[in-house]
Amino acid sequence: MAFKVGSTTVIDTNAEVVAERVDIDGATAETTFASGDFVLVYDTSAGVIRKGTIQNSALVGPTGPTGPAGSDGAAGPTGPTGSTGPAGSAGPTGSAGPTGPTGPAGSNGSNGATGPTGPTGPTGPSGPTAGNINGNLVLYAEGSNNHRVDVRQGNAKCWINHNQGSTRDSYNVTSNNDEATGKFNTNIGNNMNNANFATTASDNTQTSDHANGRDAGRSFPRDSGRFRYTGYATNDNAFIDSPATQAQIQVTGDLA
Repeated sequence: MAFKVGSTTVIDTNAEVVAERVDIDGATAETTFASGDFVLVYDTSAGVIRKGTIQNSALVGPTGPTGPAGSDGAAGPTGPTGSTGPAGSAGPTGSAGPTGPTGPAGSNGSNGATGPTGPTGPTGPSGPTAGNINGNLVLYAEGSNNHRVDVRQGNAKCWINHNQGSTRDSYNVTSNNDEATGKFNTNIGNNMNNANFATTASDNTQTSDHANGRDAGRSFPRDSGRFRYTGYATNDNAFIDSPATQAQIQVTGDLA
């Protein structure tokens, strides 16, 4: 395709420049060009006219000075909240504040478990001696004056409950003999220390003929191994036996 300016052919269909002078006033005016449109350029280094695209033949001048700064624009909208940054290091410990008021007392806690058994304590001092197997046995009696009683000496060493020589029960007695009317002889098992022991006797009858006036006593001889007992009716003024009679005698003193 030939390039013309007005009616004058400037470049023929072979892309050869055929006009030495061009009257641009006859060319059609154009306001929009593409970077690939052709223009004629005189190449001073070769001394000839060349064609080239507008993009390739455009002259690039030196960079001009920086223009003055424009005025600040209006503040833009607030941007979205950024992500949380890492935790900072701990600051120094502050000074202690004043002590607050005492709070109310809490409720009692539950009882704890029983603790282990403690060690055995030292042996306490010996208490007062109460007696031994070969001596007297002394105990404190009732009351507030700390009176002591000799239990060994104060006990009965021999006793018997019988009816006309028939023994119901006894202690430290070997035999009981009916010697005569109203008279009995009792033999002691472990002898007394001497004949100066004490006896206590009682006699009663459950029959109507001797309901009153009944005496009980003892008579000699006696020694450390025996004692005698008599039953006497004061109303009858006579020694008596009675099938219903109960005679009880006990002996106190020192054993041999």
